[in-house]
Amino acid sequence: MKTVLIKKIIDLLNTTVCPNCDGSGSLGVMIKSPQYVTKEMASDAGDPLLEGSLYTEEEWEQQECQWCYEKNQIIAELKKNE
Repeated sequence: MKTVLIKKIIDLLNTTVCPNCDGSGSLGVMIKSPQYVTKEMASDAGDPLLEGSLYTEEEWEQQECQWCYEKNQIIAELKKNE
């Protein structure tokens, strides 16, 4: 490819904002959803008012954004061909 065309493609990719993470490079992924007290659990505890209350919170993990990773790989390959 011509150097001018490669530079234009790289510039275009660099100005493109990721639709998934808005350019931060990572995404929050829920690894554990919140859990609530069931009717049976509340009954076993002897307090029916506990039913529906939260007893474990959700857990999140940061993972690398696939879209940004692939974009950076393409840019790196294009720079090799400049």
